[in-house]
Amino acid sequence: MWLVRKYWFQSKRRQQSRNNIYALPKIVKLIILLILFAVPAMAQQQAYRYAVLYKGNNIGNMYLTQQQNGDELFVKITSAIQMRMVMSVRVNVAEEASYKDGKLMYSSVYREVNGKQKTNRQTKYCNGCYEITAEGKKSKLYKTGIHYNLTRLYCKEPVNISQVYSDAFQQFINLKPLGAHKYKLQLPDGNYNLYYYQNGICNKVEVHSTFYTVQMQLME
Repeated sequence: MWLVRKYWFQSKRRQQSRNNIYALPKIVKLIILLILFAVPAMAQQQAYRYAVLYKGNNIGNMYLTQQQNGDELFVKITSAIQMRMVMSVRVNVAEEASYKDGKLMYSSVYREVNGKQKTNRQTKYCNGCYEITAEGKKSKLYKTGIHYNLTRLYCKEPVNISQVYSDAFQQFINLKPLGAHKYKLQLPDGNYNLYYYQNGICNKVEVHSTFYTVQMQLME
C-alpha cells in the first residue's frame, strides 16, 4: 500500500507539472488578448508646439496638449510671449477645456500681462445650463450644450461649424469659412483671427489686432 501511494503521488505531481507546462501558453495568449483589448481604452495624448512670431521674429511659444480617454476629452493650451512695441510686454496665458460625450463640461482661461491678472474666467456645466464666472462674478448661460469652444479650433478643423464658444468673451462667435481649410473668427472687440488647417490639424493662426499682427506657426 505504501508503494502504491508513493507511486500515485509521484504520478499526480508529474501530471500537474505537465498540465502547468501545457497551460502556460494559454495564459500567455490570454495576457496578450487582454493587452490588445486594453490598448484602445488607454488614454491617447497628443502634444504640439507653436512658435509665436511678430514681424518675422520669434517672441515666444505656445503649447497644446490633447488627451482622449474613452468618452472624455481634455485640452490644455499654455503660452508665454514677450514682445516690445512702445514698451516691453510679457503675456502668459493658460486655457483648458474638458468634454464628456462631446459636451463641454468645464473650461477656463487665465491671462497675465506684465505679471498682472487681466482675465480669469470659467465656464462650468451645472444642472442643465452653464455657470459662468468672470473675475469672480457669477452668472448663467442658458445653453443645454456647448460642443465646440475656442480651444478645439487648434485640435480639429471646424467643418460645418458656424459658431464657436469663446471662453474669454463667454459668448458664441461666428466662424466663417474662407476657402479651402481657412476660417475667420470675428471677435466682439473688432479684432479677428484666421485659422489654417492641414490634415485636420491647425498649422497656423494669425491674430489680427488694432495695433499688431501675431502668428502662431505649428512646429514639426
